Amino acid sequence: MTEFKNQILEGHNLAREAVALPPLVWEPILSKYARIFSDDIRRRGCKLIYTPRNSFGENVFKGIRITAKDAVAAWVAGKQWYNHDNNTCLPGKDCTDYTQVVWRHTIRVGCSQFKCESGETFITCEYYPPGNYKGARPY
Repeated sequence: MTEFKNQILEGHNLAREAVALPPLVWEPILSKYARIFSDDIRRRGCKLIYTPRNSFGENVFKGIRITAKDAVAAWVAGKQWYNHDNNTCLPGKDCTDYTQVVWRHTIRVGCSQFKCESGETFITCEYYPPGNYKGARPY
């Protein structure tokens, strides 16, 4: 397994272990969808967007000189804003990247990365089954 895949799975699965959830497994088909989505971002001038399709959950991260470990750490950092007792994020904060990482019914992940001419790297991950259903608890 490549270093990219290892960093993705390790970061996700440590976060999931912390809330007593089983690990995710790498799914090549989801990785292919992540690459297709990445190509769409590139065609749109490397702007941070989310895909309109609803078949998969999705997380996107961008930055200069970033690794997969950095992306997952940023998504998991949203845990600080998530209140499990009332299943909400703190006002003005977004914790949906975190809740997708730890969505109890999600079992597979596939990701892709690419670098824009600007030097920014994008990392996109697709999840199946998707999470973040309104009113439902991630775990």
